[in-house]
Amino acid sequence: MAALGSLFGSHWERLQAGYHRYYGLVLLTILLVALGYILMKFLRRRRYGAASGF
Repeated sequence: MAALGSLFGSHWERLQAGYHRYYGLVLLTILLVALGYILMKFLRRRRYGAASGF
């Protein structure tokens, strides 16, 4: 992140708040999608696990 800060310079200070909010939203979305995917996979495995004997 230090390299990015030196690259943008004064622009970084102005855009940091906006970027922080944007990246936070993106990270939260990715986290929720990953959590939902893992949960669905886990539930599917539990549901069909007894039938297949796995």
